[in-house]
Amino acid sequence: MPETVAVFDTVKYLTDAGIAPEQAEAIAYVHRTAADTNLVTKADLKADLAKVEAALKADLAATNERIVQVEATLKVDIEKLRTELKTDLEKLRTELKTDLAKVESTLKAAIAATNERITQVEANLKTDLAKVESTLKAAIAATNERITATKVETIKWVLGAMLAVATAQSTIIFGMLEFAS
Repeated sequence: MPETVAVFDTVKYLTDAGIAPEQAEAIAYVHRTAADTNLVTKADLKADLAKVEAALKADLAATNERIVQVEATLKVDIEKLRTELKTDLEKLRTELKTDLAKVESTLKAAIAATNERITQVEANLKTDLAKVESTLKAAIAATNERITATKVETIKWVLGAMLAVATAQSTIIFGMLEFAS
């Protein structure tokens, strides 16, 4: 009887949702049949649980044994690697010291050569600077002489122009006086 009520409630719900009554009955039947075939009893569950528990215990024991074996192997491997690493590090340290000494020697020689070159360039620059300074002083002196000469010529020209203007003005004035008299 409860199964009928559950089927009836499902059919009513589906028909209320807009599904045709025949389809609602078919859907309810399929759901009920699926639920009935998938039911499991407590005894079934206990038996399955006992099987799984036994399998897990066996797996755990085997895993623990394997862990102990792997741990022992790893300890041996780690110690071997530690010894190899110490040897490699000492070899590397020696190589680095040798390489560092070579680099230091090369750098010192390069610095000495660079300092020599700087000294040469400095001397050349001082010589060039003295030449440029001398050339500039001569050019400045010549320019000053030309400026002075230009000033004198300009003053002569201005005075000549002023004299010409004054002469022209006086000629005009005398001419006007003669014309007026």
